[in-house]
Amino acid sequence: MWYAFLLACGSSTDNFAVGASLGISHRPLRATANLIISLLNAAGAFVAAAGGHLLGEVAPTLAVLFAALIFGYLAADELIAWQRGDGAESSLSMGKSGSVRDALRIAVPMTLNNLAGGVAGGAAGIDPRTAGTLALLASYFMMKLGHVVGEFLMPSLGRHVDTRVVSGAIFCGLALSQALQLLDVQFSVV
Repeated sequence: MWYAFLLACGSSTDNFAVGASLGISHRPLRATANLIISLLNAAGAFVAAAGGHLLGEVAPTLAVLFAALIFGYLAADELIAWQRGDGAESSLSMGKSGSVRDALRIAVPMTLNNLAGGVAGGAAGIDPRTAGTLALLASYFMMKLGHVVGEFLMPSLGRHVDTRVVSGAIFCGLALSQALQLLDVQFSVV
């Protein structure tokens, strides 16, 4: 059970980073948006754990690649908007209404990132319901914790730095993290 819990928390570090970016920029983290993201992360972990070993041989490489590409796209989108001076709204803010569409835009790469953890759990014998439940809880609370940390411990950063730069840097870091994971997977196969 501890392995499943640690795996869920490790797969949710991107939730913490996104929550922190929202907090730094003094943007709200709507419970509905956080729940949508967490439910998708849980569904990804459930499906991946259910597939276990079979998915472990095919999907993790594709999931990591797609996650890296989407995080890279979101980073470029933020930084190009900052460079052009297009408004001050970050895509991490999930819009003023916290719409489902805005939450899904961020949830997709985060869910792809969780697939690898779900596959690892499934291959290690973790029940899909356990993997999904723990992914839901870890995703939700890690994002909320990141928001609290960003909002209360780093408020001065949001006043001195354009939040699109912070968001772009976080997305870039997540994309690079995925790319390094992809390289690690590729070299371990060879």
